[in-house]
Amino acid sequence: MKKFFGLFGFVFLLLASCQNAHSTKDHGQKSAEKTEAELKSQAQLIVQFSSQALLEKLQKSIEDQGLTGAVDFCKLEALAITDSLSLAFGVDIKRVSAKNRNSANAPHGEDKKYLDQFENQGELAVPVLVQVKDKYTYFAPIRVAGALCLNCHGMLNETMTSQQFEHIKESYPEDKAFGYSLGDLRGMWKITYN
Repeated sequence: MKKFFGLFGFVFLLLASCQNAHSTKDHGQKSAEKTEAELKSQAQLIVQFSSQALLEKLQKSIEDQGLTGAVDFCKLEALAITDSLSLAFGVDIKRVSAKNRNSANAPHGEDKKYLDQFENQGELAVPVLVQVKDKYTYFAPIRVAGALCLNCHGMLNETMTSQQFEHIKESYPEDKAFGYSLGDLRGMWKITYN
């Protein structure tokens, strides 16, 4: 827990210093490219921090309750954590997937366009910062990064037990978030600057 708050404090201070540096500069002299580079850099830090925060809590749930604890954590706590981080960072943080487990993570609007773009680019997919009017949104691919993920998102009777699969279906009757292999595109991060 101390590690979580220490990391949170470090990232918060880093983002705050970026924000302060941004607000004290003369906007007339600052190029749009520099602003976009700063926003992209901040969004990358937010994604890294959010990923780490969720992973640490997920691992703790697995240690305490086994793999069923992972499903319970995701259902009861994951959205609350990203909502809290959204408030802390002053952005809207979402995880989006066409093969979502939680319907709150379904793609809306232009989300599908960027999911398809990442899928088509394969391993070469890189995050993008998009501006619509004066609002910026950062999209970054989420890949199945480790064997731990496959316990809940992998192949039935290969990496996921039937018991785990049944527990997931009880919690998420409309679940589509399985059948993945290592490296597959699982979805994407969507960071919207308010």
